[in-house]
Amino acid sequence: MVARRTWIGLIACMLGFAGCGKQEQEPAPPTSANPAPTAEQVKAKAGEAVDAAKGFLAVKKDEALQSMETKLADLEKKLDELKKHADAKGQEAKAEYDKTKADLDKKIAETKEKLEKSKTATGEAWKSLKSGLDAAMGELDSAYEKAASRFKSDK
Repeated sequence: MVARRTWIGLIACMLGFAGCGKQEQEPAPPTSANPAPTAEQVKAKAGEAVDAAKGFLAVKKDEALQSMETKLADLEKKLDELKKHADAKGQEAKAEYDKTKADLDKKIAETKEKLEKSKTATGEAWKSLKSGLDAAMGELDSAYEKAASRFKSDK
């Protein structure tokens, strides 16, 4: 009797699990209350989605460019402050600062040129230019930090 109940229970569980599988359901056919969208409606919705994505990317691009322009302006101000430290250290430090500043000014000008080109770039061209801009900004930051450590130190 116990064995029979066990078998019946196992069979019931197996049938229950078999019924729990995923069943593919086809979408309900369009009705008069819920008509299928027309090709024009689908096209319009897709166009709206594309426009929204373009708008979002344009805003992000503008934010990135503005951020880089701000960083460049801050870097130029910090270089001017660094000149005071170099001047206080004498002629040798001033000459070294002038050379460093000339190198950084050249890199800043190149970066500004890339920024200007980036303003009109779209799609893959923007991605490529942004990558180059990020690298250029990193190099400028690194060069400034190296210069700051030389001219701000108490040596």
